[in-house]
Amino acid sequence: MERDWNDFKGMYGNKEGARAAFEKVCGALLRNKYPNRAYEVEVSNGDDGIDIFVGNGIFDKSLEVFQCKFFIDGFFSSQKQQMKSSFDSIINNDKYSVKKWYIALPITLNKEQHKWFDKWKLERSKEHAIDPGNIILWDGDYLLDQLKESGLYNTWFKIEDSNKIKEIHEYILNKDDKTLKIKGDNEIKGLSEHLNRTSSFIPSETRLDFTKVLAELAQNATQHGGGNFISVCSNNGQVELKYDGKRFNSLDFVVEEYHGLGIRSLKCFLEIYKDSVECSYKYDKSNILTFKFLDNLLPHQTDNPCFIFTSHSIHSLSSDVFRAINHDCEEVEIDLISTHMHFSNLHILINDCVAKTRKFNTKFKFIIGDRAMNKHMVSHLDSRFSSEDLSRVEWVFK
Repeated sequence: MERDWNDFKGMYGNKEGARAAFEKVCGALLRNKYPNRAYEVEVSNGDDGIDIFVGNGIFDKSLEVFQCKFFIDGFFSSQKQQMKSSFDSIINNDKYSVKKWYIALPITLNKEQHKWFDKWKLERSKEHAIDPGNIILWDGDYLLDQLKESGLYNTWFKIEDSNKIKEIHEYILNKDDKTLKIKGDNEIKGLSEHLNRTSSFIPSETRLDFTKVLAELAQNATQHGGGNFISVCSNNGQVELKYDGKRFNSLDFVVEEYHGLGIRSLKCFLEIYKDSVECSYKYDKSNILTFKFLDNLLPHQTDNPCFIFTSHSIHSLSSDVFRAINHDCEEVEIDLISTHMHFSNLHILINDCVAKTRKFNTKFKFIIGDRAMNKHMVSHLDSRFSSEDLSRVEWVFK
């Protein structure tokens, strides 16, 4: 059984557990490679940009420093900034004599990311009079090869515990990254992560409700329909739920008084969102429910992560905003025209977006209905931002 870094979150509980395990893996690998010379540094605000060092003590005149960054979701603006900050922390510290600096990542960079890294490496080597060959990338493929060569791979990837790992990995994505296999039990978290990543065409608030409806349908297919295989596929403005087992059309099902909330959720959802969602059913060796999110009601909400369309009442846009940042969006456009909320809550929402992105210097374009009351209230919102934040905010009235 072959596993890679994408399996780490499942094996070690969550992203934080996987991040800690990744650092320990790097430490074990380096201790194996450099016996009695490789040392991990306890994580703290004062670690000076050192996760692991190799040398005869930390004040060795030819110190080799390793930074282990579990950037499993990609290598975008925020990740690049973290890497640059780590490098600057150690290279500008005159307490240490660093000969070589390594960055260990669990991913494989694409061509453009390699170009960026090589350009950055050359710039830093000239700035600090360092041989560019001494700024070194260890990517996910190289680390896996080294773990296998050293005999550590099976231990850290728990190959010998295949039965336990199989249960944990019910939510691993297929190769096309558009389809999620689900079991029908405890699937809301997996569905939420999948839809956040693949279905930006669904407005934020709608997506929250839709996730719960899909979870109910998946659970019913398993518990009452004898389903063994259930999947969700997101693509081109629509989401398809597919499940085997008994033939069952949820759209034609007559809800009686004695039925629970689960079976009612689909019809309730379709009633509330009847102007923006269409649903159809067909049977082709499996049950297939297709949800189509109407383009004419969501004119900008396609696959563009830099645009956020909101509807109804919302409480937070953090996940959408950070998804945009991870896709290198220098400006995030947020359509608030259809949002129903108090002006005080609107201020909290907008301030939350702007405040949480200061270190990324992200710009925001907020689109609001062109009404006199809105313009008057926005003028008061402006007065409550700092001048630094205000320089990143643009208001558009439509």
